[in-house]
Amino acid sequence: MGVDEDYSTCANKELFEEIGIKTNLEFLGKHYMELDDGRKHFIAYFKGEYDGEFTLDPNEVAKVKFFSKEEIEKMIQDSKKLHPECLFTLKEYFL
Repeated sequence: MGVDEDYSTCANKELFEEIGIKTNLEFLGKHYMELDDGRKHFIAYFKGEYDGEFTLDPNEVAKVKFFSKEEIEKMIQDSKKLHPECLFTLKEYFL
């Protein structure tokens, strides 16, 4: 995030740079996180809808895959390895 950017501007810019899409994003919230590896940072969460093709930046994104809510709940129940930030986001805003 640049010094002169707000969270929304940065989120839209990164969304376009990394997966090539533009959509209206809704701000969900901002949280401070400390990860097990010692990293500490604020994360801003957004959601949006998009129905189209993606253009992935291969330096940023290896692949995009969609899961139903039920599939995600089963992965959590079965203790599948999920990134801590992803797991937090899912539990806080979507499950």
